[in-house]
Formats: sequence, structure tokens, C-alpha cells
Amino acid sequence: MASEDVGTGYFGFSHLRSFLIDRLKINGIFVTTCLTDPSGAAVVTANISLARSLGITTIAEGVETEDQRLFLLQQGSDEVQGSLMGCPSQIWPSLPSWPGRPAAATGPCPS
Repeated sequence: MASEDVGTGYFGFSHLRSFLIDRLKINGIFVTTCLTDPSGAAVVTANISLARSLGITTIAEGVETEDQRLFLLQQGSDEVQGSLMGCPSQIWPSLPSWPGRPAAATGPCPS
């Protein structure tokens, strides 16, 4: 089970102990500011450290630049996702099909 937006919404840190979480997603709002705002960088680093100490894989979302990607990898993030890696509309067609699969969005990634 993956956690989404830990510490920012309805899924608080206490849920990490209550559920069998194996992936922690780092909110894109912190990723977007990790190079320009010390508090954003601190939240990213703390989430990675927390996840690592609990044996949970981290996924940083909203990665838009190579500098962000490098920072996240240097901090120890296991995976990254965002427009730097490709738009969902570009990646979706290459994924295997399954019954009930929604249609891919069309158009370029928003800038």
C-alpha cells in the first residue's frame, strides 16, 4: 500500500504505524520548492529519512527539473515521478492494457 501526501492531508504520520505501508509519496509541493526554500528541502529530507528508517520506499512526485531529480537522489529518494520523466499522456500508451482501463489524456504536459 502506498501513502499519498503524508503529513499534508488526511493521511498523517500516525497512519504509518497503523497500516502496512510499503511506499511513501513525497508531496509535489515540497519537491517543487526543495531547491529554493530551506523548509521545503527539510521536509523532503525528513520524509526520506523517516521512510528509510521504517524500511519504506520513497517516491518523490512533481519532479520537473534535472536539478530537483539530482537533489532527491542525493537525499536518498528511491523513485521520482513528474513531468521530467514524461507526461502521462506520453507514457500511458506504452503500458499494458487491462479491462476497464481509462483512455489516455491527450495534449502536452502543462508547463
